[in-house]
Amino acid sequence: MRNGNHILQVEKLTKTYPINKNSSIVAVNNISFHIKKCETLGLVGESGSGKTTVGRCVLRLIEPDSGKIIFSNIDISTIPDKDLRSLR
Repeated sequence: MRNGNHILQVEKLTKTYPINKNSSIVAVNNISFHIKKCETLGLVGESGSGKTTVGRCVLRLIEPDSGKIIFSNIDISTIPDKDLRSLR
C-alpha cells in the first residue's frame, strides 16, 4: 500500500542466510510495517530475532530475498548503489 503520508514502507520483507550447501536459516520472515512522517518505530525482540537484519535491509547494506522497501515513495531496489550513500 503506497501512501504519501508514509516516509518508509516495508512490505513482506524476507531474508535468509545460508548455513551450508543444503540449508539456510530464516532471519526475517514476511515482515511489514509503515512509518509516517514524524513517527518513531522501535524494533524489539530476543537476540537473533532479526532486528539488525531488518535495519540492514532497510539501509540496503544487505539485499532482502523478497519484499519491498519504499522510502519517500521510491522503491530503494531501483536506486543504484552509488546513489545510496546520500540517502543513508
